[in-house]
Amino acid sequence: MSNVLSGPATAVGTTSVGELEAELQRRLAQIELQSHTPSQRHNIPPIRNNLEANSDRFFDRTIPQATTMILREAAGPLHVNEIYNQLIDAPGTFDLVIRDAAKAS
Repeated sequence: MSNVLSGPATAVGTTSVGELEAELQRRLAQIELQSHTPSQRHNIPPIRNNLEANSDRFFDRTIPQATTMILREAAGPLHVNEIYNQLIDAPGTFDLVIRDAAKAS
């Protein structure tokens, strides 16, 4: 029985089951790649250029602490640009670092 499932091609030119399975997997992968369109990407928020602080809610927080708070409040994934935009809305220990990095880039 194992000879039937994975045996080599016979003299008449038939293909083994293993080769058929490999070809099927290749074709399925090709179809999946063709059906994927770039328009299915998530909305990426733009990085805002106005670096004016609007609140002081992260005043005594570090970047990881403030980011954790933002992600918990969002209750779901956020794009890094949205996290950045929310971080620069409020002054904090990282406020000057972010402003200096933005000016340098």
